[in-house]
Amino acid sequence: MEFTKLILGIGFILVFAWILVRNSRRSGFLHSLFRIDTILGLAAGVYLVCSSTYSLLAS
Repeated sequence: MEFTKLILGIGFILVFAWILVRNSRRSGFLHSLFRIDTILGLAAGVYLVCSSTYSLLAS
């Protein structure tokens, strides 16, 4: 289960970083950074990666 969360978190980070880069070309980096869906997606990815890494290393 932890490996699944780790892979899913890495996937979230990659997808939402790609969306951030794609939107920054269109409307400027600062405007696209403050889009709520991009921020939540990146935060969810970072949380999944950190929590699964901690769980894997603690056991």
